[in-house]
Amino acid sequence: MAISNFDYDGAYLYMKSILKQSRFEHCLRVSQLAGELAEKYGEDVEKAKTAGLFHDIKKHVSYDEAYAVLTKLGVTEKILLELAPLSHGLIGAELLKNQFGLDDAKIYDAIANHTFGRLEMSLFEKIVYIADNLERGREFEGREKLEKLAFEDIERAYFEVNKNTLLYLLQNNRKINPILVDIINEYIDNYVEDKWN
Repeated sequence: MAISNFDYDGAYLYMKSILKQSRFEHCLRVSQLAGELAEKYGEDVEKAKTAGLFHDIKKHVSYDEAYAVLTKLGVTEKILLELAPLSHGLIGAELLKNQFGLDDAKIYDAIANHTFGRLEMSLFEKIVYIADNLERGREFEGREKLEKLAFEDIERAYFEVNKNTLLYLLQNNRKINPILVDIINEYIDNYVEDKWN
């Protein structure tokens, strides 16, 4: 598979050498589901599989490294700096761009935004985000139902995945990135009141 200037094989070998086997297998499953969803919704299947495969390339980034990369990129939001390792998507996208020549904006954005999401995500980004949350190795109540929904109504699935994330964070006394609340509010404003009631 060729994405111009991207050293796919080099990135693959790098990722395989640093990730735990269980995390590597998770990436393979995300790649598979992202490809299936991309095919369903008319997005580029190979690019979706690539974004899914490499989304966690910097999953095990240290706090110090994450903080350094974020400040270099001009990130100033306190919550993002406090949760710096959770920005491993952005850090991984930067690594792929700078070390392995990734110059595809769709893949970069999908990897960069797969942890926190963002307002007005593209369909392609949502596919990778959902695939990460719903890949078939994850075991939680309702996963299969949400996967089925993802193939029927990607917007509703995106909303439900974000609701689940918010509930998980609340139930486990974890800090919440305000962007998650903004995403949920955006969907309530644009979809829930009109389409889902």
